[in-house]
Amino acid sequence: MSPELRARLPLALSAFGLVGTASYTLQRLYDAATETDSGLILATATIPYFWRAGSAALHALSVFAVMLAVPSSLSSSMQDKLPWVVWGVVIPCVVALLVVP
Repeated sequence: MSPELRARLPLALSAFGLVGTASYTLQRLYDAATETDSGLILATATIPYFWRAGSAALHALSVFAVMLAVPSSLSSSMQDKLPWVVWGVVIPCVVALLVVP
């Protein structure tokens, strides 16, 4: 593995996790706002989950690929801001998923 790729990999993996989490949370919040009758939820409980998880994974993989292409100089400056971005994305997602059933 080249040193440049090794420098970009932590940022790309972090972006994968953050985008996947945010994408799934936003899709779940949208689904919760547009859910139908509660009697039908048990019959279709797993299918929307797999669609949400699959599309969140596709979003995360696409951002991962883009972040691997980021130049090393930009990657190092982005890594300095990464802890604040993690807290700014993960905490609201956790709260939203705890509040929405």
